Amino acid sequence: MDDASSKMKILFLGEPSSPNTMSWVEGMRDLGCEVVLASVRSDGSDGAWPIGPVSFPPRIRALLGVGDVKHLIRDIAPDVMIAYRVTSYGYIAAKSGFHPLVLAAQNEGIVFLRKPSWWRREILERFARYAVERADMLHAWSPNIRDGLLAFGADEGKILTMHRGIDISGVPEKPRGGRKFDAGRPVFVSTRSLYPEYRLDLLLKAFRRVLDHIPGARLKIAGDGPERAELERLRSDLALDEAVEFPGRLPADALHTLLRESDIYVSIIATEGMSSSLIEAVAHGLLPVVWDMPASKTLVENGVNGILVVDDHPDDIAGAMARASAEFAEFESGLAENAARVKSEFDRLKNIGVFLEKYKELRRDVK
Repeated sequence: MDDASSKMKILFLGEPSSPNTMSWVEGMRDLGCEVVLASVRSDGSDGAWPIGPVSFPPRIRALLGVGDVKHLIRDIAPDVMIAYRVTSYGYIAAKSGFHPLVLAAQNEGIVFLRKPSWWRREILERFARYAVERADMLHAWSPNIRDGLLAFGADEGKILTMHRGIDISGVPEKPRGGRKFDAGRPVFVSTRSLYPEYRLDLLLKAFRRVLDHIPGARLKIAGDGPERAELERLRSDLALDEAVEFPGRLPADALHTLLRESDIYVSIIATEGMSSSLIEAVAHGLLPVVWDMPASKTLVENGVNGILVVDDHPDDIAGAMARASAEFAEFESGLAENAARVKSEFDRLKNIGVFLEKYKELRRDVK
């Protein structure tokens, strides 16, 4: 990367509380970029610039925040603006009229609703099309996200299908740090946020069934979110207090330690883009037990380097988890290949370096 790229000034619209946002921002800063982060969920105390009136809810702030984005553009004169998530920050960024504009989608559906709502879907789909049509470049972390963007009218020639990668500096040379697997004491782990869409209640119910057959099994659910209190109550109701831990959201070093000390990664979210959590887990040599969906299949071939779950009944999830423990040795060559693939294809510094070269081209074209 040339000197001009490394000194690029970037205005980034996204959530400062999101590990995905901060991993991307930190990666660009590590490569010498000046990155200004702005958010509708910030009051300025977290280092991000507030967008919209801070006393208002985030959705209202988003609708009222275009003027603040325009002021930021005038004040900092960015070379590129990046908006992370199409229907929120993508729409605000597109309304600002700034170019070059880069959008990134979080989910393959592009429009994501936690609860069904016809009128909200109609509005968000309009927002998505408006933003996608005005973007100069679109990030797709995996082919399923690319397909979602195309469905909203994206120009395929403007889509870069490549994950931003993970920080591989804490990944051990040997999977799981060389720790031997103990079939009588398997350690299952989830590193997803504690939100309803991750269906961690189902995971706890499934683990109750696993524990009935493998008394030495343990489950660690690392992450935080609004479901924590309810999940902890469910843990007690299922008599899992001794077998299930909630260590919370962990800093990078502690997360690497947790993964090195774990054996089997479990995630049963039914739709998403491309999970950094899954990439981190397979980088450490964990055996993934994940939902059968396009995002999972980017990394996991069922029965070869992981297990795909196709039914959301706790008995079926428990069966997949028990199989992972019973047949762990049969997957070890696939797990080693997983770890090697992450180092080859998902190195954050390498991939973000590619991004910056693309941004440099955009800046040149606009000027």
